[in-house]
Amino acid sequence: MLYFVLCIFFGVNLSSSLAFGQTTPNQSPISCEIKNNVEDATCQEKLKNLITRNGEKLTLRLDKGKSKTYVSNLAACDGESVDVSKCISFNLLTYFPTLRSFLVSKSYYECGDYLFVSGRTGRETILSALPVISPNGKYLLSIDQNDACERKYDIAIWDLKTDPPKLEFKYQAKQYENWDIVAWEDDAHILVKTWINGNPPYDQEAKLLRSTNGWELQFGNRVDHPPKPEAPNQSSSFPATNPGAIPQPKTEAPRQSSPVPAANSGLIQQRPPLPKCKLLGGVPGITCSD
Repeated sequence: MLYFVLCIFFGVNLSSSLAFGQTTPNQSPISCEIKNNVEDATCQEKLKNLITRNGEKLTLRLDKGKSKTYVSNLAACDGESVDVSKCISFNLLTYFPTLRSFLVSKSYYECGDYLFVSGRTGRETILSALPVISPNGKYLLSIDQNDACERKYDIAIWDLKTDPPKLEFKYQAKQYENWDIVAWEDDAHILVKTWINGNPPYDQEAKLLRSTNGWELQFGNRVDHPPKPEAPNQSSSFPATNPGAIPQPKTEAPRQSSPVPAANSGLIQQRPPLPKCKLLGGVPGITCSD
């Protein structure tokens, strides 16, 4: 079964410094809520001059009378006719008036991509994770935290002054790292952090800085995870049921006429229950969490 659960996060404090030479006043992005694989009615009404939804067809209206159409195939995504190779769904998530760009989700039976589509030319920039726009709308940042699908990058930054946007920075860790944005101080300074699966695991603070030579990832403080406290030594292999209880006189257990041991003799460590698999997001993938 195909699920679409989308959670959108954008740093969209866009100012009058616009990409692509845009001269219109700054406008807030318009986000769509997806219901039954269709954009909600309020969103469609707001964007009625820019998009058309006709069943499984999503059409984006571009400059100079051009258009770009995406066609879903939901019949292959559910029911008795599931075909993993043909299952696909397209939805408009956000329109950026200032950037004249659309953000479209491209969902497969498992995993998926995000398409940052130019409203001028229809050119696409493929993202593995939801983007964050810099404070002045000059750069686009995408951090992939997906554990279920293949990561094409951990961190990627595009320059929005060109059409399509130009990839300026790409970082892919050699070990498992889970990055997150802390704050975008300005267009050229981003505070980030990551959890690194070392031995032992630790948190790493870092900065993304842009100079005339391009972007650079500078590592800062390392925060080690405190070791787990060791269990106190027990004089007996059987822990006390109530350590604060009044000592009771020992009584000798009756002898068994047979050498068969008791059903629960000795301390048996029970395996904890396996974590339940929960669907945390249909795009791009499924992860498990306890």
